[in-house]
Amino acid sequence: MSEPLPHRVRLWLPPTALLVYVVWTLLAVSGLLGPFDRLLLLDPPLDRAHGAFQLLAAVGIVGAPVVLYTGLVLLAYWAYRRRLRELALAIVLAGALSWAGITLAKIVLRMPRPPYSPDILAVSGWGYPSGHLSAIVTVAVMVTATMMTTRQSHATTRGWRVGGVALVLLYAIDRWGLGAHWFSDIVGGALWGRSRPAGHSCSPRCTSTANPPPAPSIPPRTRSRSRPAPR
Repeated sequence: MSEPLPHRVRLWLPPTALLVYVVWTLLAVSGLLGPFDRLLLLDPPLDRAHGAFQLLAAVGIVGAPVVLYTGLVLLAYWAYRRRLRELALAIVLAGALSWAGITLAKIVLRMPRPPYSPDILAVSGWGYPSGHLSAIVTVAVMVTATMMTTRQSHATTRGWRVGGVALVLLYAIDRWGLGAHWFSDIVGGALWGRSRPAGHSCSPRCTSTANPPPAPSIPPRTRSRSRPAPR
């Protein structure tokens, strides 16, 4: 069974992730996570001519943040056409805040990438936090919110949840295998991607008005036969 999380848990997840993100960022900036990052760094790095490196580089390019955010815009447009106005707004805000927060953090913190970070299209700019991880987590959360809002079957929702977790893990392995990020960068990006509320926890009014739930059936009235008045 793929039962949804309790409403109270869904409400507390984003602020909890934001709080952990702030603490994690302070630890990363202070250098306390440095030994842990160096311990988990892939050393020596993959050879660029190796097939595994080429595959990881392709994943990083095809699944770039700009591609994922474009997908969110299309999903928001679909929701808007289905009269899911609040959900569409939540999707747009989630993508915009994810991109803006990552960009601002990179500009302000200016934390470098690992020393063996490859100079390829999928790897550019400052390291912390990972923009790829923030984008894929945001996409996974908002697609899950869309499925819950549109009342998809348990099998469909459960399948996407498993697939979403698999995609997040794939992106984490991709950034680590390429040497594009420290481990702290990957965790920071994932935390920032989860630090915004999903559409299904915004308001019960997110339910589509295009296909309203059926009205409760009212039993037909029985005709009462009037008895003749006694003489």
